[in-house]
Amino acid sequence: MKKIVQKHLKSQQFALRGLIDGFKSELNFRIEILISLILSLTAFMLRFDLFEWFMLLTAIVSVMALELVNTAIEYLCDTVSPEFNTSIKHAKDISAAAVLLAAFYSVAVGIIILVHYYTRCCM
Repeated sequence: MKKIVQKHLKSQQFALRGLIDGFKSELNFRIEILISLILSLTAFMLRFDLFEWFMLLTAIVSVMALELVNTAIEYLCDTVSPEFNTSIKHAKDISAAAVLLAAFYSVAVGIIILVHYYTRCCM
């Protein structure tokens, strides 16, 4: 049991290192963290209910997680094929598109929540 716990803790250290690497190397990830903090503060001030918090956090985590996956794919592609390769370009473009879709989802969630908030408090 002790070995299992140690192995699990070691894998968590690797994951934390990846999170730190993503923060250090990716401007978009840092921007997403800043936006997330601003949105969370706004949600706190507007007194979001439990479901609104759930939707907000789902949107935030999906964008940030996909940004890290996109970064990992880009690093892997650049290592496997440093020279231009059409298939690598498609893989990188598609992984970036996943982040874009999550960002669109996040904007939609934000609009829905704010419209709901406005109708709840101001009408």
